[in-house]
Amino acid sequence: MVGFEEKQLGCIPAGEFFGEMALFNHTPRSADVLADSQVRLLRLSSQGFLTFTRELPDMAVQVLFAIAQTMAARIADSNERFKRDKAS
Repeated sequence: MVGFEEKQLGCIPAGEFFGEMALFNHTPRSADVLADSQVRLLRLSSQGFLTFTRELPDMAVQVLFAIAQTMAARIADSNERFKRDKAS
């Protein structure tokens, strides 16, 4: 919900992730996610992620880099939408 209006913020393709901000700032999610088809999810708690980084640091670096790339792309997309909205 944005204000009193339900908004779709994006579409998450297969193989992608969501809720990553909670891993870093230990807060509840900032949006709800609804599936429009059958899905299989892997839920990873903040504590589970910390354990993963300690026990498999080489793999964790790859995952963290992928998260950073995705977050950067999402921010860039948001910036572009903001520019288009301001221009119109």
